[in-house]
Amino acid sequence: MTVLLAAVSVHAATDYDQSGNDTNVNNRYNLMLDQNNFPGYNLRVYMNSLYPKGYMTQDEVNSLTSLTVSSKNIYNMKGVELLTALQRLDCQNNPITQLNLSGCTSLTTLDCSYCSSLTSLNVQGCSALKTLSVYQNRITGSGMTTLVNSLPTRSATDMGTLNVLWDTDEGNAITADQITVASSKYWLCRQRDNYSWIVLTGYLIGDVNGDGQVNISDVVLLSNILLNSDTPPAAADVNGDGQVNISDVIYLITLVLEN
Repeated sequence: MTVLLAAVSVHAATDYDQSGNDTNVNNRYNLMLDQNNFPGYNLRVYMNSLYPKGYMTQDEVNSLTSLTVSSKNIYNMKGVELLTALQRLDCQNNPITQLNLSGCTSLTTLDCSYCSSLTSLNVQGCSALKTLSVYQNRITGSGMTTLVNSLPTRSATDMGTLNVLWDTDEGNAITADQITVASSKYWLCRQRDNYSWIVLTGYLIGDVNGDGQVNISDVVLLSNILLNSDTPPAAADVNGDGQVNISDVIYLITLVLEN
């Protein structure tokens, strides 16, 4: 018998032992690994490879705390939010365009980096989330605002880490205002710089015009600022020596060319 509850397919347990006792008395309903719950074909196939009987008992749902589905050509991650006991999810390097994990209240670590088509990520309700890697995606503008606003508020003694930008060929863009919002929730926004991570402090180094990206327009603006003796923004101190001069223009040109 198949029962639908809130658009989730469940399966009534009917297994009995030789004495007629229900052997699944603590697992009255099972999570069906079907197209209704997991509409994405590749994710559904993978879940069924883990649970060949085609469903998960409630005990199995409760015990599944880590899931790795990286590089499996998954286009649709819907259904993962039903795995409410997940603490760690690795779904990097998949062609997904959006990801909603609002049901994963136990999730502490999420890696959805290198999903080059990903433009929308919602972690609303993921109150335990502490480490989030989203670099090498396409999250910009309102998409980044949605992500930042959905981050749970942590504390000064237990801050979260948002790895948001890579050092080359990055498709994400985060503005100073968005970094400020994340910081107010006690999240450290980080950018990869060669072999280490640097913390973004309300602005991107080299993002002179404040549009969330570092490119040739920042070189032009910084040059004009110096020529006109205007007051430069903090992001203009590209080489970090506490001064803004021609050395920063040269350094900024190098950054743009490297990226």
